[in-house]
Amino acid sequence: MPASSNVNGAPLSAAEAGDILMDVRGLRTVFPLREGMVKAVDGADLTIRRGKTLGVVGESGCGKSVTARSIMQIVDRPGRIVDGTIDLYPEPDSGLPDQVRITDLKPMSPEMRRIRGNVISMIFQEPMSAFSPVHTIGSQLAESVLLHQDVTPAKAQDMVIEMMGHVGISEPARNYQAYPHELSGGMRQRAMIAMALMLRPSLLIADEPTTALDVTTEAHILRLMRSLQQELSMAIMFITHDLGVIASMSDDVAVMYLGKVVETASVDAIFHDARHPYLRSLLRSIPRIGTKASARLETIKGMVPDPFNIPPGCPFHPRCPQYMAGVCDTATPTMIDIGDASHRVACHLYAN
Repeated sequence: MPASSNVNGAPLSAAEAGDILMDVRGLRTVFPLREGMVKAVDGADLTIRRGKTLGVVGESGCGKSVTARSIMQIVDRPGRIVDGTIDLYPEPDSGLPDQVRITDLKPMSPEMRRIRGNVISMIFQEPMSAFSPVHTIGSQLAESVLLHQDVTPAKAQDMVIEMMGHVGISEPARNYQAYPHELSGGMRQRAMIAMALMLRPSLLIADEPTTALDVTTEAHILRLMRSLQQELSMAIMFITHDLGVIASMSDDVAVMYLGKVVETASVDAIFHDARHPYLRSLLRSIPRIGTKASARLETIKGMVPDPFNIPPGCPFHPRCPQYMAGVCDTATPTMIDIGDASHRVACHLYAN
């Protein structure tokens, strides 16, 4: 199987591969529709380190969720991956090869089924739509165990009840028999986390897991995820549009705009040394303590372009305060290093 590459395009060294759990290069996922071709993910590069959290941030429609679904090979039809690689470097005790190229696997192949849920799990945005309304919470969690492990139904039930209690679901033995609509939003989200963690995955993809929750429940869920990450030594890909959550949860950050990753860096560099005009604009739009109640928040001018008619050059140039005519509207910027290989940006302002 071909070797993957590091952020500079060179093959990964043994040391790099040891630290990296997943390496995504040039990922392109499209949706051919009657109205035209939607490039939901357009050449995205991401690196997820073992035991660390990668925060993926951007406005709605920038490709965050489709990137996650591409990794899981569950892109809704007629969407499909048309280019790029997704390389997984499993743990030694996983029973898988040292390197698995997910983009070479069929979505419903036995190999992908073995990875999905067992090595990589996902928490979806809205648990009410992710759970079957006609089956109990316990039976749905037990099904994931029975699919991947050779255990009896009674043993699977015991494992589920134990995990439900572990994630803070009250009276787990009783709620094992509950239907999704009988649980509160916070409890349903905890049940979704329990399902994702049943088989102790190496990578947990959390797709805006707290969006529909009140702030108190959100804080509980975030604390739970941090605690379980430390306990299980798993990596997390945390997708959100909330920069406050990114600051509290992430080790590394990738900023997406119109299907492209426009800046990647450590969480400290993202907030203290932001380079891309889009990221700077996002940071300026955050409310700050000490500002007057009557003060207006800064906004990013314009709207996200129509996905059927993405502008040439840098996709952000129609909204960019530092737009350079004849450059930004003609050439697509490539990712370049800023200081070191861990901080990269795709912007003509930093081209040599």
